[in-house]
Amino acid sequence: MADRLLYATPTGKHPHPAFVSSARALELTCRTFERRVHDFLFAAGPVQMARSTIADHAIKDGYDYLLMHDDDLVVNVSTQLGNPLDVWHELFQREKDVGVVGAVYLRERPMIPTVVMSHPEYPEENCHVVSGLPPAPFSVSGIGTGFMMIRVSALRALRDKEDGAHTLFRFPFNMTRWGIVNNTGEDYDFCARMRGVGYKVLADARWETCHIKESGRLVFDQAQWECSWNDDAPGIRERAQELRSQCQPKMTLTLINGVLCIDHTPQLMADAQEIAAKRAATDKKEAA
Repeated sequence: MADRLLYATPTGKHPHPAFVSSARALELTCRTFERRVHDFLFAAGPVQMARSTIADHAIKDGYDYLLMHDDDLVVNVSTQLGNPLDVWHELFQREKDVGVVGAVYLRERPMIPTVVMSHPEYPEENCHVVSGLPPAPFSVSGIGTGFMMIRVSALRALRDKEDGAHTLFRFPFNMTRWGIVNNTGEDYDFCARMRGVGYKVLADARWETCHIKESGRLVFDQAQWECSWNDDAPGIRERAQELRSQCQPKMTLTLINGVLCIDHTPQLMADAQEIAAKRAATDKKEAA
Protein backbone atom coordinates (compact mmCIF):
# COMPACT_ATOMS: atom_id res chain seq x y z
CA MET A 1 0.00 0.00 0.00
CA ALA A 2 1.36 3.42 -0.97
CA ASP A 3 2.35 5.91 1.71
CA ARG A 4 -0.19 8.63 2.37
CA LEU A 5 0.64 12.33 2.26
CA LEU A 6 -1.52 15.12 3.70
CA TYR A 7 -0.93 18.26 1.60
CA ALA A 8 -2.02 21.11 3.86
CA THR A 9 -2.08 24.90 3.83
CA PRO A 10 -2.51 27.23 6.82
CA THR A 11 -4.27 30.21 5.31
CA GLY A 12 -5.76 33.61 6.00
CA LYS A 13 -8.46 32.68 3.43
CA HIS A 14 -6.83 34.58 0.57
CA PRO A 15 -4.28 32.28 -1.11
CA HIS A 16 -2.25 33.96 -3.83
CA PRO A 17 -3.09 32.74 -7.37
CA ALA A 18 0.58 31.89 -7.94
CA PHE A 19 0.42 29.59 -4.92
CA VAL A 20 -2.59 27.80 -6.40
CA SER A 21 -0.71 27.21 -9.66
CA SER A 22 2.35 26.00 -7.76
CA ALA A 23 0.38 23.59 -5.58
CA ARG A 24 -1.49 22.27 -8.62
CA ALA A 25 1.75 21.63 -10.53
CA LEU A 26 3.23 19.81 -7.55
CA GLU A 27 0.12 17.65 -7.16
CA LEU A 28 -0.08 16.77 -10.86
CA THR A 29 3.56 15.69 -11.08
CA CYS A 30 3.70 13.75 -7.79
CA ARG A 31 4.40 10.06 -8.50
CA THR A 32 5.27 8.30 -5.25
CA PHE A 33 2.27 9.09 -3.04
CA GLU A 34 -1.28 7.87 -3.38
CA ARG A 35 -3.27 11.05 -4.09
CA ARG A 36 -6.96 11.52 -3.31
CA VAL A 37 -9.17 14.61 -3.19
CA HIS A 38 -9.51 14.57 0.60
CA ASP A 39 -5.71 14.44 1.03
CA PHE A 40 -5.63 18.22 0.50
CA LEU A 41 -6.52 20.46 3.46
CA PHE A 42 -6.90 24.20 4.07
CA ALA A 43 -6.91 25.37 7.70
CA ALA A 44 -7.82 29.00 8.45
CA GLY A 45 -6.84 30.87 11.59
CA PRO A 46 -3.81 32.28 13.44
CA VAL A 47 -0.81 30.54 11.92
CA GLN A 48 0.34 28.52 14.93
CA MET A 49 -3.23 27.34 15.62
CA ALA A 50 -3.80 26.43 11.97
CA ARG A 51 -0.53 24.46 11.88
CA SER A 52 -1.42 22.62 15.09
CA THR A 53 -4.85 21.75 13.66
CA ILE A 54 -3.17 20.39 10.53
CA ALA A 55 -0.68 18.34 12.56
CA ASP A 56 -3.48 16.87 14.69
CA HIS A 57 -5.37 15.92 11.54
CA ALA A 58 -2.33 14.16 10.06
CA ILE A 59 -1.84 12.12 13.24
CA LYS A 60 -5.52 11.33 13.81
CA ASP A 61 -6.19 10.20 10.22
CA GLY A 62 -3.12 7.98 10.01
CA TYR A 63 -1.09 9.78 7.37
CA ASP A 64 2.54 8.79 6.87
CA TYR A 65 3.77 12.26 5.89
CA LEU A 66 2.59 15.85 6.14
CA LEU A 67 3.43 18.64 3.70
CA MET A 68 2.78 22.24 4.78
CA HIS A 69 2.71 24.77 1.94
CA ASP A 70 2.01 28.41 2.83
CA ASP A 71 -0.41 30.29 0.59
CA ASP A 72 2.10 33.03 -0.30
CA LEU A 73 4.91 30.74 -1.45
CA VAL A 74 5.66 29.39 -4.93
CA VAL A 75 7.82 26.26 -5.22
CA ASN A 76 8.80 25.25 -8.74
CA VAL A 77 9.11 21.66 -9.90
CA SER A 78 12.67 21.19 -11.22
CA THR A 79 13.22 19.90 -14.76
CA GLN A 80 16.39 18.19 -13.52
CA LEU A 81 15.46 17.04 -10.02
CA GLY A 82 11.74 16.53 -10.49
CA ASN A 83 9.12 17.01 -7.79
CA PRO A 84 10.36 17.71 -4.23
CA LEU A 85 7.52 15.59 -2.84
CA ASP A 86 8.93 12.51 -4.58
CA VAL A 87 12.59 13.34 -3.86
CA TRP A 88 11.92 13.96 -0.17
CA HIS A 89 9.76 10.85 0.10
CA GLU A 90 12.73 8.80 -1.07
CA LEU A 91 15.01 10.66 1.35
CA PHE A 92 12.68 9.89 4.29
CA GLN A 93 12.55 6.22 3.33
CA ARG A 94 16.33 6.05 3.04
CA GLU A 95 17.19 8.03 6.20
CA LYS A 96 14.94 6.96 9.05
CA ASP A 97 16.32 9.55 11.48
CA VAL A 98 15.13 12.50 9.36
CA GLY A 99 11.98 14.04 10.81
CA VAL A 100 11.72 17.28 8.84
CA VAL A 101 12.92 18.61 5.50
CA GLY A 102 12.05 22.01 4.06
CA ALA A 103 12.64 24.17 1.00
CA VAL A 104 14.64 27.37 1.36
CA TYR A 105 12.95 30.72 0.76
CA LEU A 106 13.70 34.33 1.64
CA ARG A 107 12.40 36.47 4.47
CA GLU A 108 11.77 40.18 3.99
CA ARG A 109 13.96 41.92 6.54
CA PRO A 110 16.76 41.19 6.51
CA MET A 111 16.41 39.55 3.11
CA ILE A 112 18.14 36.26 3.93
CA PRO A 113 17.09 32.59 3.84
CA THR A 114 14.68 31.25 6.46
CA VAL A 115 17.32 28.85 7.76
CA VAL A 116 19.18 28.82 11.09
CA MET A 117 22.19 26.94 12.46
CA SER A 118 22.99 26.18 16.10
CA HIS A 119 25.65 28.44 17.60
CA PRO A 120 28.81 26.31 18.11
CA GLU A 121 29.36 27.60 21.66
CA TYR A 122 25.76 28.24 22.74
CA PRO A 123 23.78 25.49 20.93
CA GLU A 124 20.39 26.71 22.15
CA GLU A 125 20.89 29.91 20.14
CA ASN A 126 19.96 30.04 16.43
CA CYS A 127 22.20 31.91 13.99
CA HIS A 128 20.53 33.08 10.77
CA VAL A 129 22.12 31.80 7.58
CA VAL A 130 23.33 34.32 4.99
CA SER A 131 25.11 32.21 2.37
CA GLY A 132 26.97 28.97 1.83
CA LEU A 133 23.88 26.80 1.36
CA PRO A 134 24.93 23.67 -0.56
CA PRO A 135 22.94 22.24 -3.51
CA ALA A 136 21.96 19.23 -1.39
CA PRO A 137 20.00 18.58 1.82
CA PHE A 138 22.00 19.50 4.94
CA SER A 139 21.40 19.47 8.69
CA VAL A 140 20.22 22.69 10.31
CA SER A 141 18.77 23.72 13.65
CA GLY A 142 15.68 25.19 12.01
CA ILE A 143 13.93 25.84 8.70
CA GLY A 144 10.93 27.99 7.81
CA THR A 145 7.62 26.13 7.71
CA GLY A 146 6.56 27.67 4.36
CA PHE A 147 7.21 24.44 2.47
CA MET A 148 8.02 21.68 4.92
CA MET A 149 7.55 17.90 4.84
CA ILE A 150 7.25 16.12 8.19
CA ARG A 151 7.36 12.45 9.12
CA VAL A 152 4.07 11.88 10.96
CA SER A 153 5.54 9.23 13.26
CA ALA A 154 7.97 11.94 14.42
CA LEU A 155 5.02 14.28 15.07
CA ARG A 156 3.42 11.54 17.12
CA ALA A 157 6.63 11.02 19.10
CA LEU A 158 6.77 14.76 19.86
CA ARG A 159 3.14 14.85 20.96
CA ASP A 160 3.64 11.81 23.19
CA LYS A 161 6.74 13.33 24.80
CA GLU A 162 4.76 16.48 25.55
CA ASP A 163 1.98 14.49 27.25
CA GLY A 164 -0.46 14.56 24.36
CA ALA A 165 -0.23 18.32 23.79
CA HIS A 166 -2.27 19.52 20.82
CA THR A 167 -0.37 22.79 20.49
CA LEU A 168 2.42 21.32 18.40
CA PHE A 169 3.13 24.79 16.98
CA ARG A 170 3.47 27.81 19.26
CA PHE A 171 5.23 31.18 19.75
CA PRO A 172 7.26 30.73 22.95
CA PHE A 173 9.25 33.29 24.93
CA ASN A 174 12.46 31.97 26.44
CA MET A 175 15.00 33.32 28.91
CA THR A 176 18.51 33.22 27.47
CA ARG A 177 21.56 32.28 29.54
CA TRP A 178 22.35 36.02 29.70
CA GLY A 179 18.98 36.90 31.21
CA ILE A 180 17.40 38.39 28.07
CA VAL A 181 13.85 37.38 27.16
CA ASN A 182 13.83 36.16 23.57
CA ASN A 183 10.97 35.15 21.26
CA THR A 184 11.45 32.03 19.15
CA GLY A 185 9.32 31.78 16.01
CA GLU A 186 6.90 28.87 15.72
CA ASP A 187 8.97 27.33 12.93
CA TYR A 188 12.33 27.29 14.73
CA ASP A 189 10.74 26.27 18.02
CA PHE A 190 9.05 23.32 16.32
CA CYS A 191 12.32 22.24 14.70
CA ALA A 192 14.18 22.46 18.02
CA ARG A 193 11.59 20.26 19.70
CA MET A 194 11.73 17.75 16.84
CA ARG A 195 15.49 17.56 17.28
CA GLY A 196 14.83 17.11 20.99
CA VAL A 197 13.03 13.82 20.31
CA GLY A 198 15.93 12.56 18.21
CA TYR A 199 15.07 13.56 14.63
CA LYS A 200 17.19 15.48 12.13
CA VAL A 201 15.97 18.68 10.50
CA LEU A 202 17.20 19.27 6.93
CA ALA A 203 17.12 22.28 4.63
CA ASP A 204 17.07 21.65 0.88
CA ALA A 205 17.97 24.66 -1.27
CA ARG A 206 17.75 22.91 -4.64
CA TRP A 207 14.25 24.08 -5.60
CA GLU A 208 13.59 27.62 -6.77
CA THR A 209 11.10 29.44 -4.57
CA CYS A 210 9.29 32.77 -4.64
CA HIS A 211 7.97 34.32 -1.43
CA ILE A 212 5.17 36.74 -2.37
CA LYS A 213 5.09 39.72 0.00
CA GLU A 214 3.61 43.21 -0.13
CA SER A 215 7.10 44.56 -0.82
CA GLY A 216 7.41 42.33 -3.90
CA ARG A 217 8.44 38.85 -4.96
CA LEU A 218 11.43 37.42 -3.12
CA VAL A 219 12.95 34.86 -5.50
CA PHE A 220 15.47 32.34 -4.23
CA ASP A 221 17.63 30.32 -6.61
CA GLN A 222 20.51 28.56 -4.87
CA ALA A 223 23.14 29.03 -7.59
CA GLN A 224 22.27 32.67 -8.22
CA TRP A 225 22.04 33.45 -4.51
CA GLU A 226 25.46 31.98 -3.79
CA CYS A 227 27.01 33.82 -6.74
CA SER A 228 25.52 37.10 -5.52
CA TRP A 229 27.40 36.74 -2.21
CA ASN A 230 30.81 36.05 -3.76
CA ASP A 231 33.46 38.59 -2.79
CA ASP A 232 33.72 39.88 -6.37
CA ALA A 233 29.97 39.80 -7.19
CA PRO A 234 28.47 43.01 -8.62
CA GLY A 235 26.77 44.98 -5.85
CA ILE A 236 28.21 42.83 -3.05
CA ARG A 237 29.35 45.90 -1.09
CA GLU A 238 25.84 47.39 -1.21
CA ARG A 239 24.23 44.08 -0.20
CA ALA A 240 26.63 43.74 2.72
CA GLN A 241 25.95 47.33 3.83
CA GLU A 242 22.20 46.77 3.60
CA LEU A 243 22.48 43.62 5.70
CA ARG A 244 24.63 45.47 8.25
CA SER A 245 22.02 48.25 8.50
CA GLN A 246 19.32 45.71 9.33
CA CYS A 247 21.29 44.05 12.14
CA GLN A 248 21.95 45.33 15.64
CA PRO A 249 25.37 46.95 16.18
CA LYS A 250 27.09 44.09 18.06
CA MET A 251 26.02 41.32 15.69
CA THR A 252 28.80 39.73 13.67
CA LEU A 253 29.26 37.21 10.85
CA THR A 254 30.63 33.75 11.57
CA LEU A 255 31.12 30.44 9.76
CA ILE A 256 29.23 27.42 11.12
CA ASN A 257 30.05 24.17 9.32
CA GLY A 258 31.13 26.20 6.30
CA VAL A 259 27.91 28.24 6.22
CA LEU A 260 28.06 32.02 6.72
CA CYS A 261 25.72 33.06 9.54
CA ILE A 262 24.79 36.08 11.63
CA ASP A 263 25.99 35.68 15.19
CA HIS A 264 23.65 37.59 17.49
CA THR A 265 25.14 36.38 20.79
CA PRO A 266 27.54 39.37 21.22
CA GLN A 267 24.47 41.61 21.10
CA LEU A 268 22.68 39.49 23.72
CA MET A 269 25.71 39.76 26.00
CA ALA A 270 25.96 43.53 25.49
CA ASP A 271 22.23 43.97 26.16
CA ALA A 272 22.51 41.91 29.34
CA GLN A 273 25.46 44.01 30.56
CA GLU A 274 23.57 47.22 29.83
CA ILE A 275 20.50 46.02 31.71
CA ALA A 276 22.66 44.90 34.65
CA ALA A 277 24.44 48.27 34.73
CA LYS A 278 21.14 50.17 34.72
CA ARG A 279 19.77 47.97 37.47
CA ALA A 280 22.89 48.47 39.58
CA ALA A 281 22.67 52.25 39.09
CA THR A 282 19.00 52.24 40.12
CA ASP A 283 19.73 50.12 43.22
CA LYS A 284 22.57 52.44 44.22
CA LYS A 285 20.36 55.50 43.80
CA GLU A 286 17.57 53.96 45.87
CA ALA A 287 20.02 52.90 48.57
CA ALA A 288 21.32 56.46 48.83
